Amino acid sequence: MTWPTVRLRDIVDSVQSGFASGKKAVPEGYQHLRMNNIDAYGKLDLSLVRRVPRELAMEKYRLNLGDLLVCTTNSGKLVGKSAIFNAVGDFAFSNHLTRIRLRREIAEPRFVQKQLWFRWVHGEIEPLCKHWVNQSTLPKENLLELEFVLPDIESQRRISDTLDRIVARLDSSRLRLDSVETILRRFRISVLAAGSSGRLTQGLREPDLTQPSSQDIKLKEDLELPDLPPLWRYARLSTLASGMKYGTAKRCAYEKTGRPVLRIPNIGDGELVSDDMKYGELSNEEYRQLALEPGDLLIIRSNGSVSLVGKAALVSREFCGFAYAGYLIRVRPNQDVAVPGYLNYALAAPVVRRQIELAARSTSGVHNINSGELGNLVIPLPPRDEQAEIVKRVDRLLQQARAIQARYDKADTFTGGLMPSLFAKAYRGELSTSNGIYNGI
Repeated sequence: MTWPTVRLRDIVDSVQSGFASGKKAVPEGYQHLRMNNIDAYGKLDLSLVRRVPRELAMEKYRLNLGDLLVCTTNSGKLVGKSAIFNAVGDFAFSNHLTRIRLRREIAEPRFVQKQLWFRWVHGEIEPLCKHWVNQSTLPKENLLELEFVLPDIESQRRISDTLDRIVARLDSSRLRLDSVETILRRFRISVLAAGSSGRLTQGLREPDLTQPSSQDIKLKEDLELPDLPPLWRYARLSTLASGMKYGTAKRCAYEKTGRPVLRIPNIGDGELVSDDMKYGELSNEEYRQLALEPGDLLIIRSNGSVSLVGKAALVSREFCGFAYAGYLIRVRPNQDVAVPGYLNYALAAPVVRRQIELAARSTSGVHNINSGELGNLVIPLPPRDEQAEIVKRVDRLLQQARAIQARYDKADTFTGGLMPSLFAKAYRGELSTSNGIYNGI
């Protein structure tokens, strides 16, 4: 089926850019939509709406139901995001958005917006922008020159109704998938908590050993330490390590000259990743001091996100001999008393994470933990053979979580690709309908 093609300028009634306001939290002010109020799926997101002085929201800046909002100033990849205004209440819009009011007798706003979203997803809008250092702008002339297929108005409405129903089902699937990711995150935390508290290996102990271990270590600010099982004890990390050392301050580059140097991007979820590797020219003496050995732990000591400070990864044989950068600290466990894999998991357990975040929190925007604070962390420590068993059990449980995560990622990718695929069929006139519902859903 071949439909006629029109330019956007042929079907618009008016085009209007929004206005800026330095005041964004005015009680009883006019609701002011901005870039963040348009999500990546082409819908309005009203979870955070600013209110601006009412006198700024002149009539020409106000929105009517069915208006098309397009992000025309932003980073290049975000210019072209769009949504239909369908909210209840009085709203205006910012200068980074452009309002398009269509000639409704010939153009269905939903039909046009979905085409624009489709073009944005496929990267067709960014090349039309003018680019500066920190932002890009889609000129009005380029926006109005965009071409759209346009069947008769009844076909536009019918197809839009069908796509809306399909998108609602995809949104429902996406919400269910998102809940899986939340469940997996909680599961991982629960596994680490169970491993560091003794619950995971409770069946290994004699049933008559019921009294908790005594405890005389106190945390600053009276952060409570839970009771431990028999034969367990609390120990400072410094007593479980044969050394701690900061990484190199030498500038590193992607050119493969010198030694491979691990950085913050190489700290994965408990293990190292080899993506985004850099290399540095180190003297023989510095390299001797920084060369990693299997069983070492690399820990992030500084970051803008407090949740990343203290994040650890275990050095496997694959990374033996690598060096590491200055925002990391190497902890070399004393393997006579501590199993490296157990320490790796214990550092991510809630009882230790609370200590790390208490030590690292900062009002300056950059959070840090130094070697002294790191060494002062209190670790729940079982006997060494129980540590090894905990590592085996946690490994097994987290491997199951990773398998589920892989299935989730595959389903999420599939779901994300369905919408553009269906829209492409719709705009080629290939969307088969029966009573308004796509046959393939």
